[in-house]
Amino acid sequence: MSLNPHKPKFDAFYWAIVEAAAAQSVATRHKVGALVVTPSGMMSSGWNGKPAGMDNACETTLVEDEDNPGKVRWKTDPAVLHAEVNAIMKMTREGVSTKGSILFVSRAPCFECAKALHGLGLKTVYYEEDHDDMRGVDLLRDTGTNVLKRTYGTMPLLPPTDPCKEPYNLAA
Repeated sequence: MSLNPHKPKFDAFYWAIVEAAAAQSVATRHKVGALVVTPSGMMSSGWNGKPAGMDNACETTLVEDEDNPGKVRWKTDPAVLHAEVNAIMKMTREGVSTKGSILFVSRAPCFECAKALHGLGLKTVYYEEDHDDMRGVDLLRDTGTNVLKRTYGTMPLLPPTDPCKEPYNLAA
């Protein structure tokens, strides 16, 4: 019998890795971390930042803030790689399949990342923070990927409730 790395009891551990990955980002607007866990338990982490060899200033242009007229904010440089794509690219370089894998990401995938993720055979995408534009989540769901928002802080995601079984015990 082999260990199932996709059991909910490991979720808090995986989210801790996502948080540690996000802390590696030098972005000032959104520090995003991601972790892909394969069915065999191999893991690939990523965070948002520019490709290796480039300066790592993630926000390079001031723009007017649409939510606050008269105010300005930094805009993310288009060369920045998003955390989930960074994690997937590492797997691709090493020839590791993403089929049946779970993606944990601290911010919902944007539309462009969702387009890159939708055909990879991911089992589930868990995200923590909503994106300003949730079309990425919509695209993934519309193309058959299971996408769930994390709602329990650092606690594991709870499995669906079955009235025929004992209540889920977080202390177990």
